[in-house]
Amino acid sequence: SYRYLKMASRSVVKRGLNILQGRWQSTAAVTPLSDPLPDLPPLEPCNRPQAEGVKVTKLANGMSVASLETFSPVSMTGVFVRAGSRYEPAGKQGVTHLWRTCAYQSSEDRSAFRISREIEQLGGSLTSTTTREHLIYCVSHMRNNLNTALATLGAVVGNKDFRRWEVEDQKDRMYMDIALSQTQPNSVVMEELHKSAFRKGLCNSIYSPTFNIPKWNYIDLNSFVKDFFVGNRMTLVGIGVNHDELVKEATASFHTIPSGLDFTTEPAEYVGGGEVRIASDSSVTHAAIACQGASLKNDTKSLLTAGVLQHVLGGSPLVKWSTNNNGRLGKAVSATVQGPAAVNAFNIGYSDNGLFGIYAISGNSDVDTLLRSIVKEFKNVAVGSVEQDLAKAKNQLKTHIMMGAESQDAVFSDIGLQVSLKGTFTDSKEACKLIDDVSPQDVISLARKILNTKANLCVLGDIAAAPRLDTLLAELK
Repeated sequence: SYRYLKMASRSVVKRGLNILQGRWQSTAAVTPLSDPLPDLPPLEPCNRPQAEGVKVTKLANGMSVASLETFSPVSMTGVFVRAGSRYEPAGKQGVTHLWRTCAYQSSEDRSAFRISREIEQLGGSLTSTTTREHLIYCVSHMRNNLNTALATLGAVVGNKDFRRWEVEDQKDRMYMDIALSQTQPNSVVMEELHKSAFRKGLCNSIYSPTFNIPKWNYIDLNSFVKDFFVGNRMTLVGIGVNHDELVKEATASFHTIPSGLDFTTEPAEYVGGGEVRIASDSSVTHAAIACQGASLKNDTKSLLTAGVLQHVLGGSPLVKWSTNNNGRLGKAVSATVQGPAAVNAFNIGYSDNGLFGIYAISGNSDVDTLLRSIVKEFKNVAVGSVEQDLAKAKNQLKTHIMMGAESQDAVFSDIGLQVSLKGTFTDSKEACKLIDDVSPQDVISLARKILNTKANLCVLGDIAAAPRLDTLLAELK
């Protein structure tokens, strides 16, 4: 029976192949696949939309409107206000943290319920973010709902009227924000590093001091918004929108915002030489050492050169769960530190100043060796050669920039930051050309310039095992 079934199955397969072959030959003989099908109109080539660059327009009240048409079905629009924590008035440290928690509370003509309800009905989302430079409103929505999204933004930005009971209700959220930030060692270290590195402005934290929270009231918030929420300090950004339509809707939605005065603030002064040591019972120690870096506003080339230097030293891991030995710091640390360790360089640019440094994590017993090897290798870069590492570092930085250009969130932040602070936009292609022009001598000169500024050190963990700042600076002599 088995032999019979086997012969039968072969016969069925052979018959099926013959049928398929016959059909193919018949079809090929009648209508070749390369010819149009009969009785059907010929297909016309698709007119693919052409990519557009960033467009910028200034409204009558001084507000800048910037857009990038991506033809995406989902758009992102938002407002950047130059009113970050660096602009907080004396005695009002933390008012921007209060704003972040109250950003979408009631306005003069809309309740908080209506604001959230309208955006939810559209399938959109609302976010509010604070940085040291900006307060940022952002709405994600379907492309055909631009008018409703901008009407909502216009209400919460231009007609804000904070209510006493709503502000009081948000204070518990402020306490929770602070408590959560204290559980993140990198957040604690970077906040303390800014406090020790700068005098005025950039030293202000993005979190409110806990002793100020009970004092905050709706009058403080309304006063802050009245002073800073003016057209000359605002930039409206739209991604995946038509520029002319964005300008038209913006004119209608933000016409009540006064132009105001674009008053200048005292530049943030880099002082350096600060050392912060925070003891904890953790088995892991976090440390960051930083010097003065490049600014964004008038020093694009230096900022990109600092980016190349960052990748020469070694940035974030390029392979998940890897040892991050893609830079000179990683190789130096792996050769000297016995236990597991992580190290990466960072490059932070602000409008008028910057921070360039190295963040390191290791077990408590290895932190002394770790920090010494980091400083020694940074010195080797400044006095040695980077030619063998330069091509790789440039390619890594360009890849990072080009991949960021594919992210709607990253493009939104980049356009808002540049247009707000510089008034112009340097796109990814232009940035890559500037990176190609960076020479080995440019990188070495910048490394020496950075090392000639006073360094800052922040350590969180076993402070007894960590070396002092003056000990590390002695390694540079």
